[in-house]
Amino acid sequence: IISKINSCFEIYSNWNEKINLISRKDFKNFYIHHFLHSLFLMKKIDFLENSFVLDVGSGGGFPSIPLAILNPKINFVLIDSIKKKIMAVQDIACLLNLNNIKTIVDRVENLKEKYHYILGRAVINVNDFVKLTEKNLKKENQSNFGIYYLSGYCIIEENIKKIFKIKYDLCSDIFDEDYFKNKGLWSFTY
Repeated sequence: IISKINSCFEIYSNWNEKINLISRKDFKNFYIHHFLHSLFLMKKIDFLENSFVLDVGSGGGFPSIPLAILNPKINFVLIDSIKKKIMAVQDIACLLNLNNIKTIVDRVENLKEKYHYILGRAVINVNDFVKLTEKNLKKENQSNFGIYYLSGYCIIEENIKKIFKIKYDLCSDIFDEDYFKNKGLWSFTY
């Protein structure tokens, strides 16, 4: 696991020279702003072994690549409409020998499959994200199956409040770095 984590910087650096997976201005903060931010999910979700996770708008593979490294018995499906980003993520997963990652080039609106967990990281407005992905969430009686969205704070619409139990956790409760000051995790569970 440690060697995979250590390899990420070089692998992403090589890919980032070809296509913009991570802002080039921000790349020096790779581990804090992207890797560590993704791992905040592990502090809040007890992923069920052999479960299926959908990462919507995964772009460069965050949050799923770091999570897949630390959770080899969980199945991650990364979807993004930009083919070159998905091709990069496929190669990154292959180089890291992550057999628990599958990728899809498409928009989530076209996806019919259902998942235990749906993840997103500042893709769109949180209310729109929940509306787009709710149809893909398995409605089983497992308390932590749900939609999890890394984003800043905002107002949640009433119709969403009627459907889900909603929680917002601040990243700064765990991480001291200034980067996490206005970042948090939305949880939408049944």
